[in-house]
Amino acid sequence: MKLLLIRHGEDTVNAAGVRTLTAKGKQQSQAAGSWLRAATIEILYWSPMRRTFETVHELGDRLWIHGGPDSRISEIRPGPGPPPRERRASDTEPGFETWSDFLARVAGCITELAHAHQHQTIGLVTHRGVFDAVHEIASGSARRVELAVDHGCITSWTYDPQACHGRWILNFHNYRPCWSMSLHRGSAYSERNNAEACDHLY
Repeated sequence: MKLLLIRHGEDTVNAAGVRTLTAKGKQQSQAAGSWLRAATIEILYWSPMRRTFETVHELGDRLWIHGGPDSRISEIRPGPGPPPRERRASDTEPGFETWSDFLARVAGCITELAHAHQHQTIGLVTHRGVFDAVHEIASGSARRVELAVDHGCITSWTYDPQACHGRWILNFHNYRPCWSMSLHRGSAYSERNNAEACDHLY
């Protein structure tokens, strides 16, 4: 299985207190969509949060024929008290998560996908915390990992079930499709350059 993690586009809090994409976030998402089409993504899942659903809409209709929302790839549920990584069970109120809870939720999702889609390319439109969680799960590291993850960027993993106990391979991290150039050159330019970049990365 090839697993592509896509962070939602840049967002802001609107007058109603809801996080929605900015104009720049929509452009980032459109560029990611052109790259994902070149990568022949087959199934797309996304967090049910507003900013990720808007990102999926901007990616383009051809990418979300298969798949759907999956709450397991939502961002860690915030709460009062210490930051998520410092929370202990005694700090956590009902409805909120510790980092261990969050890791278990994300691990359940990617393990299920790895077994169900062994020969397919899967995309997850998600949040920064999920990138960190997947890295810790795939690398088997118990050490704290915090990755730089830009809005609209893509990280690629490959899962090899033939290796002993399975093996995760990191292909690339935090790749930014050429969204800025597409603003000036047009969508055809963006599609062509993203396709060439896809070939280069793989």
